[in-house]
Amino acid sequence: MNDDELGGRLELRDPEGLEGDARRLYDELQEGPLRRGREFGYKAELPDGRLIGPFNPMLLTPEASLGMLEWGEAEVRTSSLDERMRQVVTLAVGSAWGSGYELYAHSTAARTAGFSAAAVERLAAGEGSEEMSAAESAAYEFVRRLSAERQIDDAFYAETKEILGEQVIAEIVMLGARYQVTCFVLNAYDVPVPD
Repeated sequence: MNDDELGGRLELRDPEGLEGDARRLYDELQEGPLRRGREFGYKAELPDGRLIGPFNPMLLTPEASLGMLEWGEAEVRTSSLDERMRQVVTLAVGSAWGSGYELYAHSTAARTAGFSAAAVERLAAGEGSEEMSAAESAAYEFVRRLSAERQIDDAFYAETKEILGEQVIAEIVMLGARYQVTCFVLNAYDVPVPD
């Protein structure tokens, strides 16, 4: 696949032509999500500065996307979740949505966080893994069910609360909600996985 096809249904925006809120968004993405992507080792930007993944579509609605970015950065900054738990939650959402780019990026991040390639493959397939702790397994199943079935019954909520506690449930719900939005955007524009 050539670079020009990495926008899916959208043309990749040239950063040289960005102005106003779109320029501000581009610059703020560099300091947050794109920096983290570079740390984890997944591709979110091309050598010429064009953005791929969910970031190119965000440039079409820069004011709203700045608000979404602020929400995401607040979630990252205030979260008590460790990186393994964050990737468990994110892969649970990505697997429910079948979002290729999301699964690509967060499979890379999950391997960086300490999961084996086999465990990551199972998580991305919606199957869970023996490598997860009891808390990670509870979070994965909670988010997977909520993402796929759109409901959590009282008994399962109580069981999960016993393992994770109310605060961790609140944090995995907020993290999962962020990635529901991301998958919604990625799937709407049929954003592909880079080679």
